[in-house]
Amino acid sequence: MPREARTGRTAAIIAAVVAVVALGVSGGLYLASRNTTPADCASGRTALRVTASPDIAPVVATVAQRMSAESQVCVDVTVTADAPAAVLAQLQTGSIQPPDVWIPNSTLWLTRAKDDKVATATDAPAIATSPLVLAVSAAEASVLNAKTRPTVADLVSAASATPPATVEIASERLAPERVGAILALRDATSTRPDGRGALTALLRSATVGTEATGAAKAASGSAAPAAAATAPVDHGARPMSEQAVWAANSGTAAPQLVAIYPSQASYNYPYAVLTAVPSAQAAAGTLLDRLTLPSSQQALRSAGFRDAAGGPGFDLTSTRGVDGDQASKASRLDATSLTDAEKTLAAVRLDAKLTTVIDVSGSMAWGIDGKGSPGPSRMDIARQSAVAGLALYPASTQVDLWAFSEKLDGDKPYKVVVPTVSLDDAGKQKLLAGVSTLQPTGGTGLYTTTIAAVRAAQASYAQGRVNAVVILSDGGDSENGQSLDQVVATLKAEAKPDRPVPVITIAFGPDADRAALNAISSATGGAAYRATSPDQIHAVFLDAVGQRACRPDCAS
Repeated sequence: MPREARTGRTAAIIAAVVAVVALGVSGGLYLASRNTTPADCASGRTALRVTASPDIAPVVATVAQRMSAESQVCVDVTVTADAPAAVLAQLQTGSIQPPDVWIPNSTLWLTRAKDDKVATATDAPAIATSPLVLAVSAAEASVLNAKTRPTVADLVSAASATPPATVEIASERLAPERVGAILALRDATSTRPDGRGALTALLRSATVGTEATGAAKAASGSAAPAAAATAPVDHGARPMSEQAVWAANSGTAAPQLVAIYPSQASYNYPYAVLTAVPSAQAAAGTLLDRLTLPSSQQALRSAGFRDAAGGPGFDLTSTRGVDGDQASKASRLDATSLTDAEKTLAAVRLDAKLTTVIDVSGSMAWGIDGKGSPGPSRMDIARQSAVAGLALYPASTQVDLWAFSEKLDGDKPYKVVVPTVSLDDAGKQKLLAGVSTLQPTGGTGLYTTTIAAVRAAQASYAQGRVNAVVILSDGGDSENGQSLDQVVATLKAEAKPDRPVPVITIAFGPDADRAALNAISSATGGAAYRATSPDQIHAVFLDAVGQRACRPDCAS
């Protein structure tokens, strides 16, 4: 509805909202008081206690004040602004009685309250929505995409730039900012060839907020933390609601924040009736009726929110750093969303235990394009790749280094060059020393080595870590022993669901048996790659961790 078409009633509500906002909103701040207007309420007045997320509390308080002032409504409504995380924590510790009505910014909080048996809603329809966005500074937005509003894909691509773009992830696991951001990054990387690696790099490099970001931080009770909640992140993005970006750009000549739209997640502001008292339930129903009136919905939309169905507000435009035409089908986050997000994050942040197996057959002395080709040898590339790839992991990572050719250890075509070490300074030095000793010689005992490496990884499996075998090879098996079909059958037969060991294979050069390497990776739930430079190893080593998020349905 155009601005000029609003009714006088709507204009009055909007003016009152502005007045409430001007007073400030802080955690636990009391916003609406008891009605003192005489009313014909022979049976007394009903008290209704409402706690609302700080971003939406001013509008709720204004509607409640108007309702309490109606002579035919015998209800006194008090509205308190408090962050959902704080309310849940207080309910869990028993330090407060549940409010009669709770309006958090997401159903996620209600789900946890119900699971913890500290509060159960009898009704929880949404009274407003606001898409989750990834907010960047105006300057960063122009770097990400100089022609138009940047996308999540632009942000993902910038994660490999110098300096890399990062994303803030809230520490509070129930925060919609955290859940929505993780799922947005997962979805944005899912169609990329290097998707698992790109997602792993982004989530491993993510900065961590000390508490839920966006509007929830505004509940700390002072202007400084509220401003910090919407301050731009250097070379990165901060998840928050579209409404928070809209509000942050209020009164600025040009937008300071620009919203990137993941398109699938939304804050849904559920109206949760927690009281079991019939009179309070009736009063809660009356307030809900008032909040769903067209005039109240218009007031919410004028405050930067969308309506309960996701319909855009009146001023969701580029001058406010947002776009009301985007995210029209964003949906609320639920318990399944939370599970998916935590599984994804845990997968890429788990420590790893990697068995790195490097081909040292005679052909590894050749250039990448074959015997006599210019440039560094395949062995040089393998050494550099191993060092560069392992450098991506934290000091707690466990690594052992193998080499394989033929008869490197008696009749075995493989040998352990460096037993399992952690990637601390001492462990790195041992690995560097081990890699430097690798010299090309002999044939390629690929099949025997693969089975041995997987068996060793299973035998020394480290629970709570990503266990994987990474094989770098430039040729095909030359032992003339087992066939590829036999190797694949053995790998499948010996697979242990409780000890999954994917094999990540990397083919060097035109002579590599890519069909065999692909089959080995497929049989173990791994992935196969072809690499011609040390730089390409980045995605390969990250994939060894990122695979955990998609198991058991990883695509090669």
